[in-house]
Amino acid sequence: EAIRLMAEADRRLGDAAFAESRLDDAISAYGRGAARLAGASTSDTPAVLTLTRLHDRTGNAQARLARYGEAADSFERAIALVRPLAERADAPPEVRRMLMAALGNSGDV
Repeated sequence: EAIRLMAEADRRLGDAAFAESRLDDAISAYGRGAARLAGASTSDTPAVLTLTRLHDRTGNAQARLARYGEAADSFERAIALVRPLAERADAPPEVRRMLMAALGNSGDV
């Protein structure tokens, strides 16, 4: 749980940089968070959701920098992570919203 919380802190730092249009800094922060969760189990739902957010936000920053191929890869990683959770009958609405956001973002690049 501590590692996931550190990854969430990286996401918040990335979001702050994104809001200030410091997109390379945002991508770096999101990447640090993703690296922290690289070994997370797919059965660890909170970690998977955090990692999904990190990849989706990385893709948004890459798209704003016109790095469309990289953005598409980031969105695909987000989709691959969250789709199995969203397809479960007991999936909470937040999980389905995350999948729809990643799918929509991937269609924009």
